[in-house]
Amino acid sequence: MERRRLLVVTGASVLVVPRALSAQGTGKVPVVGILNTASAAAGTWNPVLRSGLRQLGYVEDRTIFLAFRHANGRPEPLPRLAAELIQLNVDVLLAVGPAAVRAAKDAGSSIPIIAIDLESDPVRRGFIRSFARPGGNIAELFLDLPSLTSKWLELLKETVPGLARVLVLWDPTTGPYQADALRVVAGELGLELQVVEMFTQFRRGRGLLAYGPDQARFLRPLATYVDKILRSTKPVDLPVELPDQFKLVVNLSTAKALGLTIPQSVLLRADQVIE
Repeated sequence: MERRRLLVVTGASVLVVPRALSAQGTGKVPVVGILNTASAAAGTWNPVLRSGLRQLGYVEDRTIFLAFRHANGRPEPLPRLAAELIQLNVDVLLAVGPAAVRAAKDAGSSIPIIAIDLESDPVRRGFIRSFARPGGNIAELFLDLPSLTSKWLELLKETVPGLARVLVLWDPTTGPYQADALRVVAGELGLELQVVEMFTQFRRGRGLLAYGPDQARFLRPLATYVDKILRSTKPVDLPVELPDQFKLVVNLSTAKALGLTIPQSVLLRADQVIE
């Protein structure tokens, strides 16, 4: 059987937002500071946040202001950008990506932080004390990404008989947790450490498989967290949110280009199959 080589893509920050809004002249209108590791392009969490705020009765630029700072994929500017938001006296700070969460936490402010962290272990990184008792000033929407690595590799091995070597692209700024988990699972499956993606919104791309959380569902509490904190709820009293629903997408066009036949066992489990 021919040895196959495939690629696992993981660890990159993919959460991005649209054009920054001005937070000038806020008066008594609450200001939400948004510290984003990525760029200002559209992303899943941003429309979920805005839609949720509208449903809760907020009118952007009238009854609530969103002040954006983007690092454009580079961690170096994040401490400066976090300081800028704190100087604006924002009422709550939304940090997108583990590097942004670290910068917000290290800024030393008592401003409540809502963290969207899909890429690291928040306990090991010191963001929270534990899932049951997070403590501190951070409320977290967290995806335990290392727990998905076994599923990714199992799907690859089932999809590609004879799979022996997997190339992993990993963003080291997200921490070692994903890579460590992949190494453990690869050893258990007898694999040496094109294509698995976590976020199913990339299903229109060239990925062979996508397996990960339903982001719209997972991020649904985001606006509620903002609202509760603006109404004086402390982050310590908000639970750490974990995804509870996952989706599998299979791209038959990519499979054909790679000369692969997707097993029926995988197709039957897929939530979406792209012809």
